[in-house]
Amino acid sequence: NRLVTEFPDVRYRVRVRLTQADGTIKTAECGYGPDAHMRMKVEAYSELHWNEDWSVQTKTTFGEPRFAEPCRLAPADIDATEMLNAWFDQRLPHVASAVDATFLKYAEAKKRAQTVWDKFQEPLELGADVWLTYRPRTPRAASWTLNADQSIHTIVSMVFDPLIKAGGKPAVETTPLPRLQTGPSAKPGFHLSVPLVVPYEELTQRVAKEAAGSEINPPVGSKILVTGVQVYGSGNHLITEVNGKLYIQGTPTLSPDGQTLIFGNFEFTLDTSNLLVKATNRMMHNSIREKVLPHTQIDIRDRIAVLRSRIERQMNRELAPGIWLEGKITKLEPRGIYPVPGGMEIQFVTDGTLNLVIQ
Repeated sequence: NRLVTEFPDVRYRVRVRLTQADGTIKTAECGYGPDAHMRMKVEAYSELHWNEDWSVQTKTTFGEPRFAEPCRLAPADIDATEMLNAWFDQRLPHVASAVDATFLKYAEAKKRAQTVWDKFQEPLELGADVWLTYRPRTPRAASWTLNADQSIHTIVSMVFDPLIKAGGKPAVETTPLPRLQTGPSAKPGFHLSVPLVVPYEELTQRVAKEAAGSEINPPVGSKILVTGVQVYGSGNHLITEVNGKLYIQGTPTLSPDGQTLIFGNFEFTLDTSNLLVKATNRMMHNSIREKVLPHTQIDIRDRIAVLRSRIERQMNRELAPGIWLEGKITKLEPRGIYPVPGGMEIQFVTDGTLNLVIQ
């Protein structure tokens, strides 16, 4: 969890003047002469820290120098190692400050974080007039770690409060980049509810294809010609209107594998039942229901595949140079069916992972 700056081949030489007891001065030295430089190795260790302003700061310290061989001052034969260590202890902190200043200058964490934050303010189109807004908040950075490939990395997690809207494209949000919190990263992955809408117009066409123009012959009375069918939602129910005055109410279901929308178990509304009792008799109930709603089924397998493809396409793309969004869906399962303006909405629970790669 730290950077190591290595100076593997530092060359040096030492010359000192020694004052003898009688006042005479002698010179002692090591590393002088042709190609006689002494060699040593120095390493600096930099710990990385996040700041609240999204800057990345290092705190660098130096280890003790490692000498290839002792520096023995000739001709006095004095080992200068202790003297050299003291000299480096005084001067290496200045070098450490220079290393920290250089790292802070070239680390562009805040600039990249702002780019990512701005991208997550933009709504993403999941389908025709269906938009996803991420609504990010609470960024939190974990500690820096070292990879086996000698690269350093960290995880910045964000909480999203996603919202899916139908209609025109929502305005781009302009929430400022918040101050960075530090601490353990959040549990990876996402859990999102995504809608798939089957339009009422399509349902009407499907049912009308089966029933419009057909005749129902009651046991008594005149036959009934089905002249028109209209399907729409009301509250939590799906209503099928026949000839403008007969109403069948029910709730559509999904097949056990979640791949087929099924229409069954529909009953006449109370007002329609009373009307049929007066007009013919209750034996007509099943005849009309079976004629109008012959358990029509709509295969939504392809729609689910398209929905999955759209989500994955939005999760795997380049947001900016050197910044990629990478994600995958691990689960896409239906949760319920609800009549909404415009059609029957099938809610799918989507689980998966979403990561941002910055290099």
